[in-house]
Amino acid sequence: MRITQNSTTSIYMQNLAESRDRYTVSQLQMTTQKRINSLTDGRFDLAETKRLTNTIGRRQTYQSNIDNALTQSRIYQSTLDATQTHLTELRDIALTAAQPINNEKLAVLSSKVRGLIDDMAKLANTEFDGKLIFGGTKTTRNSITPTAPATSNLPFEIVRDPALVSTSNPEGLRAIFQGNNNARVVQTSETTSENINITAQNVFGAGGIQVFQDAIRLYNVMRYKPDGTVRTNEPLTQNETNQVQSVLENFAQAQDRYVTEAARMGGVENRMEILTDQANNELTRLKELRSLKEDIDMGQVALDLKKHETVLDATLQVGRDIIQRSLLDFLR
Repeated sequence: MRITQNSTTSIYMQNLAESRDRYTVSQLQMTTQKRINSLTDGRFDLAETKRLTNTIGRRQTYQSNIDNALTQSRIYQSTLDATQTHLTELRDIALTAAQPINNEKLAVLSSKVRGLIDDMAKLANTEFDGKLIFGGTKTTRNSITPTAPATSNLPFEIVRDPALVSTSNPEGLRAIFQGNNNARVVQTSETTSENINITAQNVFGAGGIQVFQDAIRLYNVMRYKPDGTVRTNEPLTQNETNQVQSVLENFAQAQDRYVTEAARMGGVENRMEILTDQANNELTRLKELRSLKEDIDMGQVALDLKKHETVLDATLQVGRDIIQRSLLDFLR
């Protein structure tokens, strides 16, 4: 009788453990809303779920890169448009200055030129999301250490350099570029990448400052006479007129560069819009695959939980009948 009782108790304890395990698994699934919570729930499915999760993580990184590139391409285009507007205004002023009948306007027009130079430098120092768009790979202010005569940690600055003071440049004006002309490339997939920046030299010319230097040259010709004194109503000399014509030619080349770079950024924008749709669709597909592997059927699991709870309660009730037998039960 004792051996039979031990055997019965052993079988009961095994059944109880299995009932508790089934109830615990169902309860955990209801809590996490995931079918797979450990290796025991399916080693292959767990590995596949982990692989899908890692793939989704990489795709989300690429999607973030694509979204950032898309926004930056639009920032570049709007900044180029504003710069183009300022350059067109500079060209109009230069054309006006080249006409002898406008010599009385030179002083006023030169002040406008000076203001436009500063405005263009501000545009060149445009920041997006904390990054300097025309700084090359020097994208933050902390990456730039100013060297005299520069005084700021921005890529572009118009300074007065005493070493450059002369009759042709009485104020010693100088444009400084402290960034670099390196490309910024981001991964858009495992096998593709995209150059997402416009370098300073591709927009502003040689050294990233030619446009500014030309504008400074225009300002000096209009503001000062050949001897370095302030101009009043004196007309431009033939040499000064030739300088203005040279500046106009350089401005025309600069506008061509703007058009070229704006078109390139328009291409980047189009590609990023296409990639955005593709990335969203791919992420949706991968998440659906992962959901099929790990997500539960809430209705079914709720039924299973109730069923396992009922079985566990019944098992515990049987256990009380088995374990609570008295010594007299063994003597019968």
